[in-house]
Amino acid sequence: MEGQDMIKAIYFFEVITQNKILPFYYKIYSCLSFHILV
Repeated sequence: MEGQDMIKAIYFFEVITQNKILPFYYKIYSCLSFHILV
């Protein structure tokens, strides 16, 4: 995982949390993170 990708992931996660749509997108975020790590 490159640093830039991690920053994007963190930013993406922060935006989701702030918009309070975490329950719907958390699964997508988790899948994306899994694919990035693998």
